[in-house]
Amino acid sequence: MNSIPHFCLFDKIFNYECPVCGTTRAFCDLSAGNITSAIRLNYSSMFVAVYIALQIPFRLITLTKNLLARI
Repeated sequence: MNSIPHFCLFDKIFNYECPVCGTTRAFCDLSAGNITSAIRLNYSSMFVAVYIALQIPFRLITLTKNLLARI
């Protein structure tokens, strides 16, 4: 992944570090178990990953409740 060139339109226009730069690479590192590397790339990616992981059971519970209510 290090061979991918970095380009951020937000950074180029505003000359300010983008809050989501590094998120994709951080998710790749998280999936490989490299937590420290993911935090180094983008600290907020940890919170987003936890949020996404929690959405799966919550949405399944909601879907199940809705399906059971129809019966």
